[in-house]
Amino acid sequence: MSQGIDPDARAAVCCGPNVVYFSQVARLREMVDHIYGRMRLPLAANRPHMFLKELSLHLDQLREELGRRARGLTTPGMVDPSRAKEELLAGITYYRELAAKEFSRRRTEFTQRLEALSRDLEAMFPEVQMVAPTV
Repeated sequence: MSQGIDPDARAAVCCGPNVVYFSQVARLREMVDHIYGRMRLPLAANRPHMFLKELSLHLDQLREELGRRARGLTTPGMVDPSRAKEELLAGITYYRELAAKEFSRRRTEFTQRLEALSRDLEAMFPEVQMVAPTV
């Protein structure tokens, strides 16, 4: 055993979450060729942009953490929800700028979905409206 690795161990390949968007069974070689742009495998038409999918996963995680905190539970190592919100808002701002500069295909669809996710984030943190005192 070298460096704790069994030389007789078999390698395992674990697919990522995007495997759900492939619309046919593919060999490993075909998957690798697709990843490196040497071939195109058919993908589901409703496949979300990777940035939007990542953002939605972060929102789901934050929503779950807020639910736990509402029940008096916390997750060790979890970022403070207010800080998480600020970081996610900064990411949304970056995605808006990126979409305006870089995206030509499906820009409108991307922006609409991004704004919907932004509204979801804001809805997780209902803020008390402050009324300015009258003088």
